[in-house]
Amino acid sequence: MSTNKEKILSYLKEETLQSINHHNFTFEKCNALILSMDLYIDRTNVSRILNDLHKEGKLIKKAGRPTTFISREIIRNSFPFASIPDTLNKNETISDFIRYDVPTKEQTIVQSFSMVGSQQNGSLYEAVTRILPVFYLPKYFFKIFFMQGEAGTGKKFFLEEMLNRAKMLGLASRESSVYYIEFSDIYVNLRKTIEMMEKDHNIFILAIEFVQKNVDAEVLSGFVHSLEIQYKNKKDAPMIAFIGASELQSDLLHSISPVILNFPSAKDRPQSELISILLSMIQKESNRLDKTMFVSSQFIQLVLHKCSNLHQLENEILYTISRILYTSSTAGKNNELMLDASVLLDSERDEIIKSIPELKAEIPDKIQIRPNGEIDFDKLFLNSNELLAETKNIVSDYFTKQLLICSRVTAAVSENSYSGDRLISGITKAFNKSVFCQDPFLKEKVEHMILSVFRKDKSLDIVKETPSMDIQTPQMKALLNNLIQLAQTNHCKLSKTQEKMIQSILAYAHLIMSDIHIPVIITSKYHLLASNYANLFNLFFDRRIIHTFPAVLSGKRNETRTNLENLYEFAVSINRGQGVLILSDADMKQTITNYFFLRRRYCLIMSSFIPLFW
Repeated sequence: MSTNKEKILSYLKEETLQSINHHNFTFEKCNALILSMDLYIDRTNVSRILNDLHKEGKLIKKAGRPTTFISREIIRNSFPFASIPDTLNKNETISDFIRYDVPTKEQTIVQSFSMVGSQQNGSLYEAVTRILPVFYLPKYFFKIFFMQGEAGTGKKFFLEEMLNRAKMLGLASRESSVYYIEFSDIYVNLRKTIEMMEKDHNIFILAIEFVQKNVDAEVLSGFVHSLEIQYKNKKDAPMIAFIGASELQSDLLHSISPVILNFPSAKDRPQSELISILLSMIQKESNRLDKTMFVSSQFIQLVLHKCSNLHQLENEILYTISRILYTSSTAGKNNELMLDASVLLDSERDEIIKSIPELKAEIPDKIQIRPNGEIDFDKLFLNSNELLAETKNIVSDYFTKQLLICSRVTAAVSENSYSGDRLISGITKAFNKSVFCQDPFLKEKVEHMILSVFRKDKSLDIVKETPSMDIQTPQMKALLNNLIQLAQTNHCKLSKTQEKMIQSILAYAHLIMSDIHIPVIITSKYHLLASNYANLFNLFFDRRIIHTFPAVLSGKRNETRTNLENLYEFAVSINRGQGVLILSDADMKQTITNYFFLRRRYCLIMSSFIPLFW
C-alpha cells in the first residue's frame, strides 16, 4: 500500500503534467487544501509532507496564498533546458523561466539541422556539432560564437536554422528573430542602438557582421566587454554571432569564444550538396507560388557552372522562375513551369553545354517538384557515381542513431517456441564471449539488431541497399560464422542479403568501439541532460567513449546500496584494462568513492570526476 508521501508526490506529478499539456501554468490544484480534500489526508500532515518533499528537492515551491508545490521531475523532463530555482517568489511564475508556446514533447538536440550538409560527413557537420552545445549552456551564461567564410556560403541561412531549432525546442518564442547589423553601426553607440533594436524586435540571435578584413584586438575585446555589461542585468540576453567574410585573427577569437564555425565555399562543397540546395530553393518557390515545376539536368548543369556562391545561386533561380512565370502568364499557361537550358541561354546553347563538365552526380533528365512536396534525395542520387561514398553514409547515419546513441534496451521478446527461444539464447551466448561485452548496452543493441535480421524485420531494410562493410579481425569473422551456423542449426536459413546485413552490423559496431582506452561514465540525477552530453561527444568522436548510468543515490539505504552495486558491475564490465572515469553530481561523489574504494586498490576523488584504476 502506498504511503501518504507517495500518494502526494504521485498526485503532484499528474497535476503538473496535465497543467503543462494544457499550457496552464497556474497549477491551481497543486496546494495543500486541494490535496487534503482529494486524497482525504489531514491538511496539517499534507503541509508537513509537502515541505519535506521540497527540502528533498522533489518539489518546486511558489510562495503566495495558497502556496503552490510543483513536481520538479515533470518540469525537468518537459523543459530540460530550463534553470528553475527551488523557491519562486510571489511575483514569479514557472512561465518566466521557460518557453511554452510550442508543443511540449521530448526532443533531442542531437537531431540534425534541416539543412543540406548537416548530416554526418557533410560539409557542415563540424559546424553543427560545434554549435549544438551552446544550447546547453546555463541561461545566465553570455553566449558568443564566430562564423567565418566567404560571402554567399550560407552563414545567414545557418542562423535562421538555429532559430528554427530553438523555437522547436521551446528555447525561443514564436516572435523571436535574428537581427543583422554591421559592426561599425553598433560600435558607435552601443547602448542606444540596442535599445532601438529591442524596442521593435524580440531578438534571439544578434548577428554582428564585419565588413573590414582586419579587426583591432583591443577594439573587439572592449566591445565584447561592453556587450556583456549591457546585457548583464537583462533577463534574456540574445546569442551573439560575429560574422566575418574572411578569416580573422585566430588567437583573438579563441580568447573570446571557443565556438568558431568555418563555412566552406561553394567550390569546396560536394556537387551533390549543391544540387540538393538548388532543388530545395526551387521547392521553396514551388510552395510559395503553388505551382508544379519541372527541372532538367541541363538547367542544373548550367546554373551550377554560372554561380560561384549560394547567394548568387539563389538570385539566379529566383530571377529565372520570375521570368518563366511572366512568360507563361502572358501565354496563358499557368499550371506548370519548366526550368530547362532554354530559359538561361538564347543562342549557342548547345556549344556552351558541350564545353561545361558533365555533372558528377547521376540524376534524372527531368525532376518534378510539386507544391508542398518532399524531394527524396536518397532515391535521387541512388545511382550516382559521385555518391558511392555518400551512399555508404546512409548506413553510417543509420548506425550512428542506433549504436552511438544507445542505452539499455528491452529484453528480447520470447518466441514462445522451443526453436525460437533457443535462437535468442544462442545469439546471447555467442555475444557473451565477444569483445562487445566491454559495452553491455551496445552488446544488447547489436543482439537485437541481429535477431531482427533473422526475423526479416523491415526496419532494417536500409542496410540492404548499402555496400557491405568488410570485417577486419579474426574474432569478428569467427562471431559472424557462429551466427550463420546458429541460424542453420535452428532451421533459419539466411539469404546472402541477410548475411551481408549481419556482417555490416558487426563491422560497424566493432569500428565504433575501437581505440578506446579509458571509458567515461556520467551518473547524475539529471539523466536526460547527461545522456544528451554523452550523445554529443560520441557523435563528435564517432566512438562510444562516454556512457551514462542513472543516479545511484536514493532515500532508502538498501536501494542506494543496490544502485551502487549496479554501477560497480557496469564499471567493471566496460573496463578496458586502464581504468574508468566516473563523472557525478557533487553530492554523490563521496558516496560513490567510499563504496568503490573498498573493492579496488586505487580510487581517487577529484573536483569534477572520480578516476578508478584496476
